[in-house]
Amino acid sequence: MRVKPAGGVLWAGALARSNSGHRNFSSQNANFGSDFYYYLSAEAKEVSLEIQDIKGNLVRQLGADQKVGLHRTMWDLRRSLPRRQPANSAAQAFGQLDTNSDGKLTKEDAAEGERGQTVLRLIERLDTNKDGQVTPAELQAGRRHDALGRPDGGRRSRRALI
Repeated sequence: MRVKPAGGVLWAGALARSNSGHRNFSSQNANFGSDFYYYLSAEAKEVSLEIQDIKGNLVRQLGADQKVGLHRTMWDLRRSLPRRQPANSAAQAFGQLDTNSDGKLTKEDAAEGERGQTVLRLIERLDTNKDGQVTPAELQAGRRHDALGRPDGGRRSRRALI
């Protein structure tokens, strides 16, 4: 069943400050987003609340309670973000960055854009023998270092903390 919801509020940013008058007045802002209320007269096995555009394309799917009674959920007026598929392993990530499939990351693999910048940063940070390339072994050794560059992966002994 399709229901036309009431209007919602999408704030474009902070409100400008006004100096009209000798006192500052303020009140509570309208709720951000759009509220949806629904009533279930019996417990449901599955409840789906979907926001669709005018063409019927899915914009967002909201969480819904399946219990008997009146329920409220809120939509923040945003679309669902596409889910990125994470690399399953360092080898898979290395393979994606190694565009010429020569088994090493070099400046030749650094194409334009963000991926190319990532390759250049990896070469700069992980090329331990300074031959201008990163091998899978150098990448694996670099993964053992934490963001601060500690070779122990960021773990400290108790003695170091005392």
